[in-house]
Amino acid sequence: MAQRKPAQRKTGSIGARLVRWGTIIVTSYLVLLLALVSYPQVFQPHLIYLNWVRYPSVNWSGDAQEFGFRAGTVRSIKFSTPDNVTLGAWHILPRTSAPSVLSLTKEGISPVGKESVQDRDTRFTKALQSAGRVFLYFHGNAGNRATGHRTDFYKIIQVLGENTHIIAVDCRGFGDSDGYFASEQGIQIDAVASFDWIVAQGVSPAKIVVVGHSLGTGIATYLAHNITVSRGIRGGGLLLLAGYASIPDAALGYPMVPLLWPFKHHPSLATKAKSFVVERWESSRNIRDTHGWPVLLVHGSRDYEILPWQARNLFLQAVSARIGREAVEPPEDVVTALAPDHEGSSHLEYEGYDIRTLPGREAWLWTLRPNKDADAVVRGPKDIGNVWYLEVKHGGHNSLSRFHVVPDTIDAWATINGL
Repeated sequence: MAQRKPAQRKTGSIGARLVRWGTIIVTSYLVLLLALVSYPQVFQPHLIYLNWVRYPSVNWSGDAQEFGFRAGTVRSIKFSTPDNVTLGAWHILPRTSAPSVLSLTKEGISPVGKESVQDRDTRFTKALQSAGRVFLYFHGNAGNRATGHRTDFYKIIQVLGENTHIIAVDCRGFGDSDGYFASEQGIQIDAVASFDWIVAQGVSPAKIVVVGHSLGTGIATYLAHNITVSRGIRGGGLLLLAGYASIPDAALGYPMVPLLWPFKHHPSLATKAKSFVVERWESSRNIRDTHGWPVLLVHGSRDYEILPWQARNLFLQAVSARIGREAVEPPEDVVTALAPDHEGSSHLEYEGYDIRTLPGREAWLWTLRPNKDADAVVRGPKDIGNVWYLEVKHGGHNSLSRFHVVPDTIDAWATINGL
């Protein structure tokens, strides 16, 4: 019986397959780029906001107990924008608003009757009117206000002070808000409407801390810029978590949608590629018009979605506007310069700002240091607004709330600025 010859690997066919798949991938990439450039207003917002990624699924009429909040401390609210879009949001009460289990045990826990919607709204409204400070929160792309790491942040803010409230907003196209199509122009309207809603409840603008995370930092910075320039209003503070200089800058290195990655190491091509991005959110420009606002930026050294240089850029832009000249980034590597064995390692001084390493090197704190000759000092610190930047050594893009140094720094910044 004749022996069968062993099958030989057809190396040529493998190479052909690789070429075919490579051609498909490159062609698909080029077609997608062409669509994004040819119809930017149609396609780009879907990749930037990712509001079609709708998670988690939420019963918005509930009181958020499923996300770990105490019963009766969260309510869903609705309000309208000037262009007739209805926005959904959470109003979150201070942690101390819920009775402690210890007190209930001592007094005897008894069944609690169901609170009517009218009574609940009255209770929340009265509490908001007497708030010590209100954090107005704008989240990043994808998901909604109930996404895990966002609720973690609300919980650390809940315990800062006895009378701290949070308004967490879903802008148009997100959560239970109207309008599937999100855009920079529309969300700018949402941001101003959210601020105005809080003020309409009887809260002073000086008590409102505008907060943004990731994509939301552009929204928050725009809002601070807008009400400063158009109304001459100073809010209580601007808190930016994992911020970016602009959407084009963020898109150039964003690993989740890496369409511009091939251009990022070629300066001229990178500049050209960024010019095609229509959703701008120019935070590095807007943050210069936040005089009078205390500013705190927080970023993780291990944030690979938005690299720390972008938060440093925002810090330097804010400092430059306040000292009346351009502040520049340190000429040496800060981590090396602040190493334990480096001379003068605990404190570095630069033009207009200082950098300190915190104990255990868990973070680095950059702070504004107004020059005695600067116009800022003549007008006083309340007029210019203090500026801090905290870079957390082990922090990532969505993990900042896990580090105790973050709420401790927020509390210190708020206290020093009289919030």
